[in-house]
Amino acid sequence: MVPYSLLVTRLQKALGVRQYHVASVLVKYGVSFWKPGSGIIHQIILEKYEYPGVLLIGTDSHTPNGGSLGGICIGVGGLKCPKVIGVKLMGSLSGWTSPKDVILKVAGILTMKGGTGAIVEYHGPVVDSISCTGMVTVCNMGLEIGTTTSVFHYNLRMKKYMSKTCQADVANLADEFKDHLVPDPGCHYDQLIEVNFSELKLHINGPFTPDLAHPVAEVGKVAEKEECCTNSSYEDMGCSAGGAQQALAHGLKCKSQFTITPCSEQIRASIEQDGYAQTLRDVGGIVLANACGPCIGQLHRKDIKKQEKNIIVTSYNRNFMGHNDMNPKTHAFITSPETVTALAIVGTLKFNPETNYLTGKDGKKFKLEAPDADELPQFRGHLDNISNNLLSGAINIENGKANSVHDAVTHEFGPFPDTAHYYKKYGISWVVTGDENYGKGSSWEHAALEPRHLSGPGHHHQELCQDSRDQPEEAGPAAPDLPDHSEPEGLDEINLLNHTFNETEIQWFSAGSALYRTKELQQ
Repeated sequence: MVPYSLLVTRLQKALGVRQYHVASVLVKYGVSFWKPGSGIIHQIILEKYEYPGVLLIGTDSHTPNGGSLGGICIGVGGLKCPKVIGVKLMGSLSGWTSPKDVILKVAGILTMKGGTGAIVEYHGPVVDSISCTGMVTVCNMGLEIGTTTSVFHYNLRMKKYMSKTCQADVANLADEFKDHLVPDPGCHYDQLIEVNFSELKLHINGPFTPDLAHPVAEVGKVAEKEECCTNSSYEDMGCSAGGAQQALAHGLKCKSQFTITPCSEQIRASIEQDGYAQTLRDVGGIVLANACGPCIGQLHRKDIKKQEKNIIVTSYNRNFMGHNDMNPKTHAFITSPETVTALAIVGTLKFNPETNYLTGKDGKKFKLEAPDADELPQFRGHLDNISNNLLSGAINIENGKANSVHDAVTHEFGPFPDTAHYYKKYGISWVVTGDENYGKGSSWEHAALEPRHLSGPGHHHQELCQDSRDQPEEAGPAAPDLPDHSEPEGLDEINLLNHTFNETEIQWFSAGSALYRTKELQQ
């Protein structure tokens, strides 16, 4: 990793190019460059480069987070043949306990040196109960106990993550080789640790070292005041926002300074879109840039003086002396993002969210409910849901009404989406004919995708004609008998249509779409 300005200078000197040619040079030589603001590098690696079974050698100390997708991902320095430490996971996570508590517990057992020269392999019957982003949390912090890398065996949560992040082809390929992506039967570990989720307590580790583990119920006596920060996945952001929303509902806001660091532009955009970022702001939080920030010492603080003793609680991985804010008097503790949020709300470490009550603005006592959130954003763009709006505002020339179309099977008029779903269920082909305004403006993509998804073999108007190769998603029940048209009643017609396609667009049309055509060319 080098600064952009230095990269530009080196390329200019080596290749004799001017600055505005750098981007094209990078592409030419196969170099990926992620601009400032793209996010934290290990999150970018997770989103773009990791997959089950990959052997990835990286220059970043957080490269081992690739173990969350079943890869052996090693940062600089850990290249000797390693030992293997097995961590067997049992029981079930519940309440406030989270994947962060798993690695905090393991750090307390192994200490900062216990994993040196070893790969830590997480396995057991309940691995699937941890989300893929939760596995990222565990693997990413594994380096704090000295590990060469950490890894989870391939499982359904990895498949779910890849399928929802446009990597379904990789997930399917991993499925084909899944027997090679799990521990060998009867395999031997150099050391075996057992962690029972059902007995796991909420943890806060620190200060000054990430392996000094405390159950949250015991840590409160060490401090009175703290500032809190968090940086994590979409799921962690959702859990934090859930706790914040509960506080807001009772008229409460944070008593401590509260900062939030999205780990990538993708996460930032998602939490903004889904309202999580605004909820965290409403409770008193400050959403920072997509960068490492306080995790690498870039916490600029105005609330205390340089040598003033204080405590902060973060969901980062490191809490060494002066690491977050360059103040050697700062006592830093590590815990899960949802616990950070709870402590920011109450303003003290003397609080256990599992057992303690808060007092709302109305004077009534209440407890924060254990947070829960989706691992990934829900697919607002899901075609089946979008298609429920198919032509719902269109006027049918047959009867002059909106969202009313004649069903060729029932002979009744009904909504466009319902009729189209019915036709798709029974494999009945249909076509849309629109006027010159069909698919114009911001609706053009839906105008093409929705009929295609609902198995309309085509739609046409004065300027657009697109075929569809889509078939019903699965074989449904036999189609009802269509009316007998033994006498010519216009069912079998050949219509000659004018088009405005160029040669390339005709190829797209014949293939079914531009993407299908691209796929043909690659075969």
